[in-house]
Amino acid sequence: MDGLTQRPASGPPLAKLTAPKPEGVLARERLFRVLDEAPAIVWIAAPGGAGKSTLAASWLKARGVDSLWYRLDSGDADSAAFFAYLGNAAAGLAANAGARLPALTPEYYLGLEIYARNFFRRLCAEFAPLSGLVLDDYHELPEQAQLHSLLSKGLEEIPSGFRVFVISRGEPPPEYARLRANGRMAVLGWGDLRLTAQEARAVVELRAAGLADEVVRDLYRHSEGWVAGLILMLEQGTPRGFSPDAPLVFDYFAAEILADLDQATRRFLTATALLPTVRATSAAALTGAGDASDLLAGLARRGFFVTRCGDAGEDRYEYHPLLRRFLLASGSGALGLDAWRRMKRQAAQLLAAEGESEAAIDLFTQISDWPEMAKAAATAAPALLAQGRHQTLRLWLERLPAALVDQSPWLEYFAGHCDLPISPARARQRFERAYAGFKVADDVLGQYSSWAYIGTCFTQEYYHLAEADRWIDELARLRERHPVVPPQVEVQVLSAAVGLIPLRRPDYFGLDEMATRLESLAGQCENVSIRLFAAAQLLAFYSYYRGNLAAAHDVTLRFEPGADAQESAPLALQFWDVWRMYYGRSSGNLDQYREALGRAQATAQASGVLCWALHHRLNAIWDFAYAEAWDEAERLLDECGALAQARPYDVQMYHFYGLLFADASGNLVRFRHAAREFRRVAEQSGTLTAEAYVALLSVLECHATGEIESLWPALECAQAAARRCGAVTPQIDVAFTGADLARRLGDAPRLNSLIRDFFELGARHGRVGGYFLAWRQRGLAELCVLALEKAIEPQFARRLVRLLHLVPESSPSHLDDWPWPVRILTLGGFEILIDDQPLAFSANRAPVKPIELLKALIALGGNEVAPEKLADILWPESDGDAARRAFYTNLDRLRGLVGRETLTLRQGKLSLDPRRVWTDLAALDSAAARLRSASPFEAKALAQFVDQALARYAGTFLPHEEPLPWLSEARRGIEKRRAAFFKELARQCELAGDSVRSARCREAAAG
Repeated sequence: MDGLTQRPASGPPLAKLTAPKPEGVLARERLFRVLDEAPAIVWIAAPGGAGKSTLAASWLKARGVDSLWYRLDSGDADSAAFFAYLGNAAAGLAANAGARLPALTPEYYLGLEIYARNFFRRLCAEFAPLSGLVLDDYHELPEQAQLHSLLSKGLEEIPSGFRVFVISRGEPPPEYARLRANGRMAVLGWGDLRLTAQEARAVVELRAAGLADEVVRDLYRHSEGWVAGLILMLEQGTPRGFSPDAPLVFDYFAAEILADLDQATRRFLTATALLPTVRATSAAALTGAGDASDLLAGLARRGFFVTRCGDAGEDRYEYHPLLRRFLLASGSGALGLDAWRRMKRQAAQLLAAEGESEAAIDLFTQISDWPEMAKAAATAAPALLAQGRHQTLRLWLERLPAALVDQSPWLEYFAGHCDLPISPARARQRFERAYAGFKVADDVLGQYSSWAYIGTCFTQEYYHLAEADRWIDELARLRERHPVVPPQVEVQVLSAAVGLIPLRRPDYFGLDEMATRLESLAGQCENVSIRLFAAAQLLAFYSYYRGNLAAAHDVTLRFEPGADAQESAPLALQFWDVWRMYYGRSSGNLDQYREALGRAQATAQASGVLCWALHHRLNAIWDFAYAEAWDEAERLLDECGALAQARPYDVQMYHFYGLLFADASGNLVRFRHAAREFRRVAEQSGTLTAEAYVALLSVLECHATGEIESLWPALECAQAAARRCGAVTPQIDVAFTGADLARRLGDAPRLNSLIRDFFELGARHGRVGGYFLAWRQRGLAELCVLALEKAIEPQFARRLVRLLHLVPESSPSHLDDWPWPVRILTLGGFEILIDDQPLAFSANRAPVKPIELLKALIALGGNEVAPEKLADILWPESDGDAARRAFYTNLDRLRGLVGRETLTLRQGKLSLDPRRVWTDLAALDSAAARLRSASPFEAKALAQFVDQALARYAGTFLPHEEPLPWLSEARRGIEKRRAAFFKELARQCELAGDSVRSARCREAAAG
C-alpha cells in the first residue's frame, strides 16, 4: 500500500464527464435563438426523453463553445466528489499544465460558500479556452444535498461570456431563487421543449423519410411533442397515444421493440447496461461478443437511445437513462438470477480495473461481494481522501461487515482518516487498531503510517496527552525493530514526532536529531504543503521549545514560501504563518508578527479555510497588549468568547489570554473566572507546558489574594515545572513574573537574584518575547531600568527596550546607556538621533520651521509650554489665527519626523515626553539635581562624572543659529544654569584634591 500523502488523485470516472455526441439529430434553430439571447445560466427542465441533453450538446457544437460536461448522481451528495471530479477534469483541459483547483478537503468546511465562489471564479478565469459547463441529470441529486446551496452560490460568480446549462427533470430548487430574481438564470421548461409539428416532421424525416403527411400528423398527435415517444412509435411502426409523464409506457414499448431483436443482441444490451459508459473492449470482455464495436456503432447510427460520447481514443457509448433503467430492471428476468449475479461481478471487476471505483462498489454492494468491495475501497481510498471525499469513503466502509474491517489494518487506517476531521479521538482509536494489525503482520509502512497519524490526532485533539506516553515509547521500539523509515512517510512521521514528543518528553533521546533529519528531508520535498507543515513544526520546535532563535531564523529564510504561496494549501500556509507570527514575537520582530498575522487572516478569508480563524483573532489581541489598550483587548476577548467552543487548543488559548488580560488590567472578577477555566482546560490537555502555566497561575493567585507567604514557595514550584517542560518560553515567563512580583512587592533580597535569573536566561536565548512579557510592558521596562543600574546583561536589557519600545514610568535620565528612541543634542551644536542614527535631510528639503519649533520648545524648558507662546515667538508677524494654524501644521510635521508619541499636547500644553526623549539640557538639569542631592562622590566616581559632564555640557546652546529674539534670552538662562552646575563641580573637585578637573570646570563655567 502506497503512502497516503504521496498517492496521486485518480482521474474522474468517465461516466460522469461524458458529453453526448448524438448523430443525425435535428438542429432546433427555434430553441437555438432562445439560448443565444439567454443569460449566462440556463436551466433546462423537462421529462426524460424530451431532448434536453441533445439540445445543449447540439447548441454547444453549433456555437463552437468549449465546455465540460458533468453528470450529477446520488454520489454528489458528498459535495467533495463534485468539486474533485470537476476540478480534475478542468485541469486536464487547462492550457497551463500547473493550473489546479483545490479539492474540497475538510479544512474548508467552515467556509464552504467562500470555497464554492472561489472554485467557480477560478474555473471561469484560469482554464481557457473553457467557456461552457453542462450540469446534466441534476434531478439525481438528493433533495437535501448540501451541493444545492454551494452550486447556487458558486454560479453567482459566472461571468458574462461563460455559458452554463443545468439539465434536470424538475424546476430549480429554492436555493436558485436569487439567481432567477436577478435575471442571471433563465428556465426552459417542457412547454418550450415540446416538438412543434414542423420539428416533429423533421425528426421523422431523419429516421423514416417518405411517410405520408397524415401518418406524420398522427404520430405527432399521439406523441404530444415528446421526442422519445415519437422515436418509439417510429421503431414500433404503430402510433399509439402516451405521455412523457408515464415513464412505464416507455418500458412497455421498449420491451416490445427489444423482443424483435435476436437473443444475442438482447443479452448484449442487457449486460452492457451495467456499465455507465460502454467501451467496445469492455463490452467484448463482458459479453464475449467479438462484434461489440459494430453493434454499438450501429445502435448509435440508428438513433435508438444509444449515443456516442467522449472526445479521444476509443469510442464510448452511453445508453439513454430511460433505456438503461429498463434494461437493468429486466436483467435478472432476461438472463436468470445466477447469470445476472455473475454478470454484475464481472462488470464490477472490469469497472474497478478501469478506475471506475464508485460504479464497481455499487455493483459489489448489490451482490454482497464484501471481499471484492473491500479490495476496491482500499485501492480507491487514497485518491478519495486526497479529494476530500471522506464522507463517500466512510459510507463505503460502513457497508462492509465489521468483522471484515477489523481483519484489515488498511481499512481501519482509512476509516481513521474519515473520522479525523470530525473526531480526532475516535480517529486515534482507529489508527491504534490499525497499528496493532500492522504490527502483527510486520507491515513496516503500515506501522509508521499509523503512528504518524496517531501523533497527529494527539496534537489536533490537544486533550489527554498523558495517553501519548505509551505511543512515544512505541515509536522508540518501532525504530529499534525497523530503523529505516519508508521514505514516502518519513516526513510525516518526523513532523508528527517533532510536534508531539516535546509536549510530553522534551528530553527524549534523539529528538534534536529528528528535527535535523526533518529539516533536511523537508528541504527536498517537492510538495509545497507538506514542506510547509514540516517547516512550521521545526519553527515551533526551535523557537518555542529549544529557544534557538538562530536556528528558527534559518528555518524562516529557507522555507518561507514566497512565490510558491499560491501552490501551498491554505491550511499549510496558515499553519506556517501561525508559527512565523510566534517567532516574530519571540525575537522582537513585531513587524514580522503583524505581517504574518495579516497574511494568515487574509488566507483564511480568501480561501474559506476558517479552522484557524479564531486563533488568528485571538492573536490580534497582542497589539492591544503592547499598547496597554485594555478596553480594546476586552472587546476582542468578548467577541471571541462567543466562539470559544471550537478546537480544544483555541479554547485553552482563549482562557489563557483572558487570564493575561485580567492580570495586567487588574480585573479581579475576570481573573478569577479565567483562572478557573484555564486551569480546567489546561489540566485536561496533559501537556507539560500547560502544567508549567498552571503552576505559574498559582503564583498569580497568591499575589491577587495577598497570600505573600505562599507566593514564593509557589514560584519555586512554577520554576521547577517550567524546567521540567523543557520549553524556553514558560521558563522566560516564570522568571519574568518572579522578578516583576519582587519589584512590585519591594522584596529587595529576592529582587537581585530574580532579576539576574531573568536577564541571564533571556540573554542566553536571545528571547525578547513571552506571554507575560507582552502583557506587562511597564513592569518589563522597570526591570530593564534596574538591570542597567546593576549592570546585569546590559546589552540584552537595551535590546529589550529597543525592540519592544519599552517606556518606564519615569524618565531614566540618570542612565547613560538607556536606549532612547530620540536623542537631541543642543550644547555645542545641534543633532537629532533616532534610535542612535542621525536624522539627516537633503540640503534643499530641510524642514526648517518644524526644526525651529523643536529648538524653541527645548529652549523654553521642553515641558508644558503654551502653544500660544511658541506661536508668538516663531510667527510674530502673523495674526493670532494664522500663527495658531502655522503652529499646528508644523507640529504635525515635526511629529512625523521624531514620532507622534515624542511630543505630547495635554491640557493645552506642549511637552517632550521625558521617558522617550533625551536632551542634553534635560540631562544637565538631572545631573545638577543629582549633584545637589547626592552624598559626596568617591574620587573615581567623581572623576567619571566630571569627564562625562565636560564632554556633554561644556558647549554653548545652539551656537550656530542665526540671532533670534527668543534665542538670546533662552541662551542667557541656559548659560546661567550651566555655569552654576560647573562651579559646583569645580568646588567638588577642589575638595577631592583634583585641581586639574577643577580648573577645567571653572573654564567651562566661564563659557
